Amino acid sequence: MTPAQRRRLIALLAFFCICAGAPADGAMIGEPVAVAQSRQFRLESELDFSRREVKLDGACCADSEALRLMVKFSGRVHDRVELFGRVGGALVHTLTGPGPNIHGDASLAIGGGVKTTLHEQGNVALGAGAQVLFHEADDDSLNVSIAWHEVDLFAGPSIAVRPDARVYGGLLASFIVGELSNGVDLEARRTVGIFLGGHVQVTRAALFGLELRLADEVAISSRIGIIF
Repeated sequence: MTPAQRRRLIALLAFFCICAGAPADGAMIGEPVAVAQSRQFRLESELDFSRREVKLDGACCADSEALRLMVKFSGRVHDRVELFGRVGGALVHTLTGPGPNIHGDASLAIGGGVKTTLHEQGNVALGAGAQVLFHEADDDSLNVSIAWHEVDLFAGPSIAVRPDARVYGGLLASFIVGELSNGVDLEARRTVGIFLGGHVQVTRAALFGLELRLADEVAISSRIGIIF
């Protein structure tokens, strides 16, 4: 990749970061390839404010919002395969739309997934993966709970623009299988979008990254990681 091409990629990522508005629901994707080295593990914190339109029993639409703080741990189990898990909490989860607004309390969230590198050439790698996320929020004032189950499928390239920096992106399919405790089913209004992101390794053992997910609306997440 030429210096001019690298500058265009970085400028494009910065443009999306500056223009990001209302976030969309969904867990952070990260690089769509296996990035951990053999016998190397990562521990990352992820902060994510999100909004997404959902259907209620097939009828459109309600807005779901969540503020999530997650801890992600990952490691390579094969030359081209990386496994990861998440645990944390949805600090706020609300559902506004037809009927009473639901304001969920802080709740535990768990998930995990797999990434695989399909092809590598020079500083470009192509990969794919899948992840799941589960959490449930209660509104004690209404005696209602939101069960939120999410499945994400993704694929795309990861490009090393410098030895200590990478940018990535790709296609994302995000599915929601949820339910209110009163029997109302939840599902995503739209399932297909794109994701863009990047990270910089600020020291040999620490990294910082940003990510955008553009599906229903626009999403932005940040992460801080430790490599050991």
